[in-house]
Amino acid sequence: MNDNGQNNRYSQRGTQTPPRPTVQQRPTLHQRPTLHQRPIGNGVYHTAKSSGISSQVPMAFWVAFSVVLVALVLSLITMTVLLFTVEADGGSFGGSKNDVVDRDSGKNNSSISQNGGAEQNGATVIKPPATVPSRSNYIANNSSNVTSIDGISSQAAIIVNLDSYEAMGTKNADTRISPASMTKVMTLLVACEEIAKDSNNISLYELLTVTQAQVTYKQTEDKYGMAPSGENFYVGEQIRLKDFLYLIIYDSNTIACQAVAERIAGSESEFVKLMNNKAKDMGLTNTNFVNSTGLESMPLGVEGEYSGGHYTTCREMAAIMAYALDNTLAKQILSSYEGYSITIHNPSSNRGKNKTLNKFTGWYSGEDRFNDNPRLSTSTVKGGKPGWEHTPTATFVTYAEGKNGGKYICVVVGRVDASGSAVSEAMSTSDTKKIYNTYIK
Repeated sequence: MNDNGQNNRYSQRGTQTPPRPTVQQRPTLHQRPTLHQRPIGNGVYHTAKSSGISSQVPMAFWVAFSVVLVALVLSLITMTVLLFTVEADGGSFGGSKNDVVDRDSGKNNSSISQNGGAEQNGATVIKPPATVPSRSNYIANNSSNVTSIDGISSQAAIIVNLDSYEAMGTKNADTRISPASMTKVMTLLVACEEIAKDSNNISLYELLTVTQAQVTYKQTEDKYGMAPSGENFYVGEQIRLKDFLYLIIYDSNTIACQAVAERIAGSESEFVKLMNNKAKDMGLTNTNFVNSTGLESMPLGVEGEYSGGHYTTCREMAAIMAYALDNTLAKQILSSYEGYSITIHNPSSNRGKNKTLNKFTGWYSGEDRFNDNPRLSTSTVKGGKPGWEHTPTATFVTYAEGKNGGKYICVVVGRVDASGSAVSEAMSTSDTKKIYNTYIK
């Protein structure tokens, strides 16, 4: 019985006699053996496969083998070229060449590059990258349907579509104005770029010491009775350079501006030269700075009193903001809004112990600004820098992302000279909201 349960007639030898073969007839003419037939007995012939077919089997094998071999060689060549290309770009297949980890947060920041080699507490110091322009011209042209911005208190304003880089609405957009503390956007940008160059072996994590000159400057009121903004520090206190960068935007801090400027360029006056060179490189013809803070009437040491040479326009301020957003560290600081912890080393009030401050950025949590709710009907404000100065009164530069997926910059300036009516911070914020809600569809 076989595996299927059926009787096999030939399963046991001798149990049954197999049928006898019939008498084999002689082969006819058509049955005579061919070249490939051989007799195997009783007139039966075995026919072999023709030599042609037998030769095709190894030939097909070798053809297939050759095709596979060529494909493998081509793949190896392609992979080699790709590897050399990635190495030349300084990157990897896993992501951007700038993908590194922020040592403070432990989070992956895809655009902070490793430019530094100094060590800080055993970890490689991370340097902010130099700005890589994504546009050939940051100065927005008027769109074909640009309109005049009406119904706002601010005397000068502009809204720019960053996708097409066109001005959608304007109001005295090319009139010279005082940028006030919006100046600090350029201060931050230049600082980030110069740190990235690493020409002076500058570390984001090095401690900068507050000087007497910085404290004196911070405590001096201008002729309108206004004192420079920001947290008060004392002579001898030390703060990390990175924390000072945050304070420039978060706290609009005067001491932070001067400390960073002096560390990078040796003096504020030399740093201001870098700011003006940056403006020229960007093609800004209506922008000039005399300090790093925007305090137009404060004494500037060797530079003397303010002479009215600190100015820009709404259009060119928008260009500065757009350029800063293309620098990863600058954008990170400008768009940050959560509480930022700052450590003051060796505070004067308690020598030998450190003190921690938790700061919140002015554009988001500042009085009369967005009050922690920058979500508008058409967009959400993602970053910015407010300002206040007697001549322009309130100023505000912001960056927003529309519900339509677009990206926008808005600049509003209270007044273009002292003859106009003062514009409060609340009015400046209201103007910003109205412009975004009107022009973003």
